[in-house]
Amino acid sequence: MENICDNEQMNLAYDLFKDVHEDNFEYIYRGIFTQNITDDILSLAEINLNKVEDGAKIKKRIYFIMVECLQNITRHQDESIIKSSEENGIFVIQKKKSRYFITTGNLIPIEKVVIIRSQLEKINSLAPDKLKVYYKEILESGTLSDKGGAGLGLIEMARKSGNKLSFDFKPINDNYSFFYLTTEVPFAQEAVSEDDGHIDYSLADIIKYHEILNKENILINFKGAFNQDNLLSLLSFVEGQMKESVFSIKAFNIMVEMLQNIVKHGDNIVPSEYGNLGIFFLSDVNKEYILTAGNYIKNDKIQPLQKKLEHVNDLPLHELDKFYDTTLLNPEIDDAKRSGLGIIDMRLKSEQKFDFNFHTVNNEYSFFSIKTGIKKITKIHLPIIIEETKDTPTVRFDPENNEFLVNGKSLPENALEFYEPIMDWTNNYLNNPLPKTIFEFQLDYFNTASAKQLIKFFLLLEKLPVKSEALVKWYHKKYDSDMLTQGIRFSKLVTVKFEFIEY
Repeated sequence: MENICDNEQMNLAYDLFKDVHEDNFEYIYRGIFTQNITDDILSLAEINLNKVEDGAKIKKRIYFIMVECLQNITRHQDESIIKSSEENGIFVIQKKKSRYFITTGNLIPIEKVVIIRSQLEKINSLAPDKLKVYYKEILESGTLSDKGGAGLGLIEMARKSGNKLSFDFKPINDNYSFFYLTTEVPFAQEAVSEDDGHIDYSLADIIKYHEILNKENILINFKGAFNQDNLLSLLSFVEGQMKESVFSIKAFNIMVEMLQNIVKHGDNIVPSEYGNLGIFFLSDVNKEYILTAGNYIKNDKIQPLQKKLEHVNDLPLHELDKFYDTTLLNPEIDDAKRSGLGIIDMRLKSEQKFDFNFHTVNNEYSFFSIKTGIKKITKIHLPIIIEETKDTPTVRFDPENNEFLVNGKSLPENALEFYEPIMDWTNNYLNNPLPKTIFEFQLDYFNTASAKQLIKFFLLLEKLPVKSEALVKWYHKKYDSDMLTQGIRFSKLVTVKFEFIEY
């Protein structure tokens, strides 16, 4: 099957996915760690653990190790030294055949490398019975760590896993190093084979993988079997992220459609009781969030899907909106075919064409990947609120509540001084406006000095980005023809749309 596009991100989706098997899964988070984020990571991982048939004892050990790993990151994380995306922490949980691998990475001061290395080498040198004795010694003396028991956590991780801890240090600069730590938990010693790979090999893979994540600035990566449960958990995690950082709600909605597409319409090369195999990752690139998803698809589905994607890409946005309504209301479209609504919806929300690709796997299956972007909110606009006085109006511009109101009398002694902060705020707002902004002017009276500032304000609105829209609602009393006339005069001098409302 010929590729529809040769986009590097499309090829990356398959390269990151191709080693996934029906009983494997992998979840990666890369970024700043807070208590809320670590709680969400644990919840998401727990959902996936509950789906597999491994024993409760194994799952309990894995969960304990995850908690210790995440606490290790938060203990050492110093937000003041996070200066670039390369220095963000990382958490990885993988299930590969008969083993789980739990890996963390975080920045540490370079002077701590020798101390931590010495601790880990000591722990790895001890047999299980000696390790137990060593744990009790440290517990009583409290001499191993100055970070609230982090050393004790390392000992417990080794004890719970029944394996040595694998680690590495990657220098970042003269002051800091990146500390990687991997713990391996086999389901049962007799189930482990040489073909499953060695823990050091797994860590080497993670370090290489981390380099790709840094290069592409991938924040979230999930690959494995997608089902309704982990879909909801993954969405819950990202929804939590929206509260931790400035995350576009539109990006979240597009992610919903992508994940549901995998769950409902993906195919599996081999049967999987855990869900449909797929991959999803979210990248932070310049001023956009890039969302990429991929899953297997039967080759006989490619042609109709390709036509649907090309048709949606070719339609102008105003026609696409009508096409969405037509598709939604058409009673002849059954639920299986109605899945095209998700494709239309993604294009409407992103307001840009998406890239897609079909990578041939064999005579029956291909790997379908799709990518789109959404402009992110780079700055939250705080409202500007000016209370009414005897000679100045109330001004309330509040994007969060979609309220833009000017109400009262405008007779300031110095109109330029009064309106200057309003102009400055609006200039800043225009860099990242809402899709549609409605400005409501309900003035009882304004002087000529105010009129000059108002026309400057309306001319300023002409600088709105093409994809945004402004509407001025100009209120006038039933018998106040002068206020109506002035509003009409303003509307003729600018391209901004006016609506005149009598009250």
